[in-house]
Amino acid sequence: MSQSESDPADEPREMTSALGAGLSEGPDTDVFVVRAASAPERLFRVRSDREITDLAELRIEPDDKDATDATRFRFLATTVETAGRYSFLDIDIAVGGGPRPHIHPEADEWFYVLQGDPVFHIDDRTFTLAKGDFVHIPMGTTHWFEVLDAPIRVVAGYSPAGEELQFL
Repeated sequence: MSQSESDPADEPREMTSALGAGLSEGPDTDVFVVRAASAPERLFRVRSDREITDLAELRIEPDDKDATDATRFRFLATTVETAGRYSFLDIDIAVGGGPRPHIHPEADEWFYVLQGDPVFHIDDRTFTLAKGDFVHIPMGTTHWFEVLDAPIRVVAGYSPAGEELQFL
């Protein structure tokens, strides 16, 4: 093919808007600005070797002298701020912490590691993550993680939002 000829695959194509394809415009609010977290910080003594029946029983006060082994949740954006689309949390977890195996039947969950090396178990697979790693867990998937050697800090979230409300 000469330089003056063009391959039809290289030519620009007419773009059709998704709205023109019969898809809905979605919610009225598409831009979210969250200037400060609306929910308070919460501390829980959550350990993977313990059955959890009621998170309220595990909540401790920030000034508790034994709070060094607590899991700290900072709510950056909840269902309230995001019109239910997603939630965004900053979580510190001590050695020995982490949830028991569980499933979120109606939400995807994700984690971005800021510090430490958590060991994630997702269905029958195991992943040791490190700073800068990201993991996405689809809804309906059995998962849990362990904090074995040093405390971890992660940014986590749910989509759609709502799962975070159990910690408030």
